[in-house]
Amino acid sequence: MLTSRLRPFVCWQCVARGASNSLSPTGSSLRRPTVSKTLASCKNLSTSSSYKRNSLSSLFNELDSVKSKSESDDAHGRVDSLLEGEIPEWLPTRERLKAWDAANPQGQITSIHDILVPSKKQDTMNNAFQAKSSQHNEMDPDMEEDADQEQGRHPLGDDFQANSIFINPGDLIEARGGSRMAPLLAVFICQREGVYYFYCSDGSLYRRLRPKTNFVAPGFATEAEMAPIKDRLPPLGTPISGNLGGMKAADEAPSREHGEALLNKMAQFARDADLVLQENHHKLDEPYPILAQKDLAYITAHEAAEHLLSDKTRGPDGEFPAAAIYAVQRAIKSCEIGIRIFEGAIFDMKSCIFEILPPDEMKCIQAVEKMVRELYADPMALQDTAEGQKRLMKHKLGAFIVRARRQIDRYRTERQFKGEWPIIGLDQRQDQKKDLTAEPWLSPQDQQIMSFLHLWAAKQAFAIDARTNVFGSQILRAIGRYGETEFLGKAIGWQFLQEVGWILPWDVHTRHTRAVPGTKPDRAGGLVNDLASLAIEKSAHDPYPGSRKDWGDLTAFAIDDAKTEDIDDAVSVERTSTAGQYWIHVHVADVASIVRPNSAHAQYAEKLSETHYYPGHFARMLPDLGILQHLSLAPGSRALTFSGLVNEKGELLECKITPGILRKVVNIEPAEVAKVCPQTPQPETTNGSALTLCVGQRSGSFYTPTNKKIKSADDLDAHEVEDLKLLDRLATSYYLRRLENHASPDRTFKREYRVAPEIWPASTQFERASDGTFRSSGDIAINVGIQSDAAGQVSNLVTNSMILAGEIAGRWCEDRGIPVPYRTMPQATMNIDVLLPWVKNHFYPLLEANETPAPEHYALIKQLAGPALLSTNPGLHFWLGLKHYVKVTSPLRRYLDIVAHFQIHAALAEEARTGKTLQAPREGEEHSFLPFTRADLAAKLPLLAMRESRVRALSMGGPSGQKEYIYQALARAFYFNEAPLPSTFEFHIVESMSTRHLRGMLPGLWNLLADLPYGDLNGVVKSPLDLVKGDVLEVKLTRVAPLAMLLEVEAVRPVRVGGEDVVDEHGSSAAADGEAIADADAPAVSGQVSA
Repeated sequence: MLTSRLRPFVCWQCVARGASNSLSPTGSSLRRPTVSKTLASCKNLSTSSSYKRNSLSSLFNELDSVKSKSESDDAHGRVDSLLEGEIPEWLPTRERLKAWDAANPQGQITSIHDILVPSKKQDTMNNAFQAKSSQHNEMDPDMEEDADQEQGRHPLGDDFQANSIFINPGDLIEARGGSRMAPLLAVFICQREGVYYFYCSDGSLYRRLRPKTNFVAPGFATEAEMAPIKDRLPPLGTPISGNLGGMKAADEAPSREHGEALLNKMAQFARDADLVLQENHHKLDEPYPILAQKDLAYITAHEAAEHLLSDKTRGPDGEFPAAAIYAVQRAIKSCEIGIRIFEGAIFDMKSCIFEILPPDEMKCIQAVEKMVRELYADPMALQDTAEGQKRLMKHKLGAFIVRARRQIDRYRTERQFKGEWPIIGLDQRQDQKKDLTAEPWLSPQDQQIMSFLHLWAAKQAFAIDARTNVFGSQILRAIGRYGETEFLGKAIGWQFLQEVGWILPWDVHTRHTRAVPGTKPDRAGGLVNDLASLAIEKSAHDPYPGSRKDWGDLTAFAIDDAKTEDIDDAVSVERTSTAGQYWIHVHVADVASIVRPNSAHAQYAEKLSETHYYPGHFARMLPDLGILQHLSLAPGSRALTFSGLVNEKGELLECKITPGILRKVVNIEPAEVAKVCPQTPQPETTNGSALTLCVGQRSGSFYTPTNKKIKSADDLDAHEVEDLKLLDRLATSYYLRRLENHASPDRTFKREYRVAPEIWPASTQFERASDGTFRSSGDIAINVGIQSDAAGQVSNLVTNSMILAGEIAGRWCEDRGIPVPYRTMPQATMNIDVLLPWVKNHFYPLLEANETPAPEHYALIKQLAGPALLSTNPGLHFWLGLKHYVKVTSPLRRYLDIVAHFQIHAALAEEARTGKTLQAPREGEEHSFLPFTRADLAAKLPLLAMRESRVRALSMGGPSGQKEYIYQALARAFYFNEAPLPSTFEFHIVESMSTRHLRGMLPGLWNLLADLPYGDLNGVVKSPLDLVKGDVLEVKLTRVAPLAMLLEVEAVRPVRVGGEDVVDEHGSSAAADGEAIADADAPAVSGQVSA
């Protein structure tokens, strides 16, 4: 323990901003006050010893009372410095603070909002992370996802919509809104015109387009209790803008009298949760040690309740009531370190997912905390003197600091350095001999410190308000190499990790902060894989020896890109003796015949969820090349075939699943199939930005070339051509049949254009030392431009064949009562009476006419239809027009497909054993031969759904996987003159609600969003209030922040203000119809502009 002479704890935000001289070499150490002592000093305020006798609500009331009597304490809580010796140490704390305030007048005290919102001198990456993290807690329209950055249409058929929740009217959620820090309880009243209405426990009404929450209690309120509130809501037909804008008059809003029943019920719920907290305080006060002992990495509040609550808390049905679950969630969220919210209550989960740090990481955090406190308890050790250096080396942290300084100094001689921002420059040793000898420099104790800094800055494992954040900033300040930067936060921490060789210079931050649960990013690239090779020759015994169907000369077409190695599906057609009827066979790699349920390879695949196509960090779900060689479809390979008997009308008459062996597989690319089966040309959308940006020399590849034989259209035999044409015709009929069931008319969409970065390893090299650090050279090459989505060329044949296989699997399993991961849309089912007429009469006609629906149309339709969710029971998939659908065609790349294969294999084996077709078990009974019971599978699905969503976000086409590379390329062009950029751009205002800046879109820069601080309007308008959404300014770039994925601009001249085009002195309009102001002949921001 530290002695009492140490000063009280100071906010880590103040420390990171570098304003605190108490953290300088001449200052004293920081110390967090003992909570019980602080609370005990407040009159009539109970401490933890009397916690059981007092509810949390009464504690909060008393705290508010105490707070009103000590406003000066709160105001001075943001004090930045307390110089040693200026104020006598013996003075009481309050008097010392008053004396300091008198000697250091601050004027207006900076609000917490100003601290957290990024400015040009603050850590924008850290603040951006705070915003992203709070999305799970805050229900704020300003925190919506960047859907407006997407090009072309909005995807309707995606399985998972990020951060989607499924709630019904009457459900209770935990909400945060506005500037409130304390969470509120809120009842979901209804949804109108795509807007969710909630009535909160403070009597307020919330209206949100895409609500987010950490907790859901289903069926909390009755229709009768909600009716008085519902009657006061805007009527149907009110535009979304009117719904979000509030009531026209104060007397139109629901009053507390209208919500009395709900308020009383929510208050009782809170009291019940308080009682649970009190009765189980011995475990809920410190939940981390209990949960950490269970070896649980991820857990929900429902699961944690089993370990933290006594059995007497259970209800009559044996389950824990919703109030008890909420109490557990509140207790876990109060843990400052050790447990953090990993994901909100998305999909069909009723509570958020918590990540529990392993005990070794907790020990690391505690050890580093002790090192930092001991160092700052010796202010002389941080002085830049000979004596200071001697004292510094006596500390455990001191030796690390000295060695880290040497690494940083060397690094900055090898690479260009931008001191003002956390941006790593280019390798400047182009004409020199590069020394790549990696020599270890970290001691075992240093590695512990580095692990802590990795947790803090790379993984960002600490909550925003955790005290541990201050120790990362303290270490950076003691190193003394970031004096140009005011805010020593996590962005500077990431730069430090790169400069000392712990992180490679070209690595991307997102893959560490948004890693899929259960996976560990390899700092050298990809994911850590500790699997032993699977002994294929020993485990490849056939579960169907001698009984597999031999497909003989039947031609199976594997239609995929020539670079694809994992060939896990192929399609063939078989004619029957009945005119107009054909078997469509979808042959799928038989992974489940080699990989066993719950084996090491199956568990690894479960953690990855899918093959990761993160640019530059490709990682197979099944990394064992032996599995790939034995299972990737080729002549002689095993296949599980999903067969559907269809007619010319596209009707599915019969379905069956057959294990077999393929003899003839034709690999062909989609473009070659399009030559045989030409599609109707699709109209193309307007290319929003013709700008192409390339930094670095394009060479090398992150992918291994394949050796498979590829056929062209000219190489096909006559019967192969006929088979492809027949398959295309039948696929079209099947598609039209689904349209009759109100499926989304995907093929009528316009051709999309999207911004897509391509990367190459180029000149990069690195060597890894025994301590885990790197020596590296070179820079990756990045090319950013708008690319056309050519997938529509074969969507009729390939896409519909794969959907058909999913319907076959769903129907086959439903008939036999087999629980598999069905894809369902329960919200669409609930709203079908409203949804169906809307899409039929309003939405689909726009798509069929190749028109782009307005964003509010997409918002409404997604709110009515909801997301596709995983379920163990079949249900409607509205966008596909199917009553049962299971994905089964990508088992080499998608774990949920393997799960379905596991279940199907077990059913096939049972049918082979009994010689009978399985019948669905009676209600309440289960098939005993299945690898996963319905309950087992249901328990897996929420985490699997979240993993799958994260993989999609990090993939090549996902919002997280590509953006950081785009900003990296922009930073290299803007700061280091590596490529030309236009001098100015049009800035289309999309938001003017912020108190600090305008938010706008740059059409000339791939529709990226940018911020225009009000201070950088440069007088182009008389007042910011003159600007409205849709106005246009000409701007130039002033800042590119790759880690925050943020652009800042400053105004050059007005183009459209107040909805009116600005006319110059010559009488011409300045508007440019959304094109970039600058063109190829305009001066560039950096470098030379090529024609």
